[in-house]
Amino acid sequence: MIWNVCYTIAIVEICLALALFIRQYNRKKDTFSSAVKTLIIGYAMSLFTLLLPIQLDNFGTDAVGVTKAVLMSLNRTLRSFVLTDINFMPSTASIGSGLFPAYSVTLMALCFVCPFLTIGYILSFFSKFRTGVRLVWCRSRNLCVFSQLNDHSLALAKDLSLNHPAWRMIFCGVNAPVKGHNGNLTDEAEKLGALCLTKDITTMTFRYHSRKRSVWFFTISSDEQLNTNDALELLAEYRMREHTRIYLFSTLTESHMILSGADPGKVKLRRIDISHCLINRFLYNNGDRLFYGAADEEGGVKTISAVIVGLGHYGKEMLKSLAWFCQMDGYRLVIDAFDKSSAPARELEAECGDLLDPRYNGVETAGEAAYEIRLHSGVEVRSGEFCSMLRSLPHPTFAFVSLGNDSDNIEISAMLRTLFERSGVRPDLYTIIRSSDKKRMLENIENFKHQKYDIHSIGDIPSTFSEKEIISSELEQEALRLHKQWGDEADFWRYEYNYQSSTARAIHLKARSNLSDQAANRSGITEHKRWNAYMRSLGYTYSGSGDPSSRNDLAKLHNDLIPYDQLSASEKLKDEDP
Repeated sequence: MIWNVCYTIAIVEICLALALFIRQYNRKKDTFSSAVKTLIIGYAMSLFTLLLPIQLDNFGTDAVGVTKAVLMSLNRTLRSFVLTDINFMPSTASIGSGLFPAYSVTLMALCFVCPFLTIGYILSFFSKFRTGVRLVWCRSRNLCVFSQLNDHSLALAKDLSLNHPAWRMIFCGVNAPVKGHNGNLTDEAEKLGALCLTKDITTMTFRYHSRKRSVWFFTISSDEQLNTNDALELLAEYRMREHTRIYLFSTLTESHMILSGADPGKVKLRRIDISHCLINRFLYNNGDRLFYGAADEEGGVKTISAVIVGLGHYGKEMLKSLAWFCQMDGYRLVIDAFDKSSAPARELEAECGDLLDPRYNGVETAGEAAYEIRLHSGVEVRSGEFCSMLRSLPHPTFAFVSLGNDSDNIEISAMLRTLFERSGVRPDLYTIIRSSDKKRMLENIENFKHQKYDIHSIGDIPSTFSEKEIISSELEQEALRLHKQWGDEADFWRYEYNYQSSTARAIHLKARSNLSDQAANRSGITEHKRWNAYMRSLGYTYSGSGDPSSRNDLAKLHNDLIPYDQLSASEKLKDEDP
């Protein structure tokens, strides 16, 4: 009877230890070594349970015999873990013949596995010790600490490491080899000389790191809510530390609101909305093409006719940005945006209702932003309906495709080029491509007749996640210069409204400086038209009065959302070129 009971208990202990090991191993904040400890304890208990009946056969079941059996079972269990004893099932055991094979195999299997667990734990201990030594060795270096090892963080770390060879890269929460689009990310990280730590970014401590050295934290996991929580914990821990930055990667409105209300202390805190950054970068670097490719019309006015396919994060950001970016004298903007769902259109109406309001959308008023935005919801791009609607557009000059993945973007971009060719037009065609390999493939792609598709791509991971674009872009420096003409630098970094507003103006000023003198000579009017469209893209509406006291930024009400001629002299002065 005791053999059956002990065998059942041992099997339960083995299964329970495995379950706890898997659970701990998958939990973000548990280390591999602690999970292995759970497995060692569980297997030791099961091995002890299996050995107990064998020793009771040897010493008897009286009080003294039971004591000796327990002590001997414990002794042999410990010796099994250090490979100084191998426990065989004695042929004289009083076990039933039916249970003998299973019992003996389980006992031998445990005796085989347990030494390996010991070796694994010792190696993990030395690995942990080695990592600790390397961290101490890095005390006098600048550090870049990432909350997760993934394609995005690795791309940014590679660029930072290339630009700053003496800096140390640290990836947190790495419990096992990490796979990515380009293979084993852990191996690539180690080639950089980076430290891959099992600890969570918020459980690491850098209190004793040299105060003269920089520590930059990047909360850059795929879970944006977790990124926000990590950033807040890091801010609470290091807010009084100089030479410290926290970069929060999140598109969540919650992140924007929480961090705007947080006191950063001495820390430079920034939220990175990748879709917003990408579209800003595109307009800053390539926005001139929108004007150079505009179609001539009677009266000297040129039309920028933009087609946007897909109204996800990137599509919506492109639509809202074009509304203010294309506010130039002598140019007219028409946007046709397509999506198979009606949800994006409803979201746009909720986010920036006045931008689409018939009082402004499609209406030309002197000194006021002018554009025409047409949303086409419920249209499947792989349909005859879409092809027919596209052919009905008079002269598209720009197209942007963003459908969520590289394959769809390439397929639909190629289809658009074909449809445009049939209509006798050749607009600039851009799409989102995350893979750098696919981006290179698209650069010179042509058909069998050597006709080029001319599909331009943006958004590849190495270009997007780079120091130049995330940390110290030329655009950011120009935006800071503009902001400092009326505000202090601390408010530029602390309040996203200031950061984004100055960034938008910097983008537009660059484009304006590259165009004709006509736009430059009327810079005050042009700037106010741009500003009106920009504010409406943020969701602002007119306060109902020109009195500055009617402004309420919490309600997104502004007294200056009026035509240029109705502004006061002091407000007109603000619209002049800096």
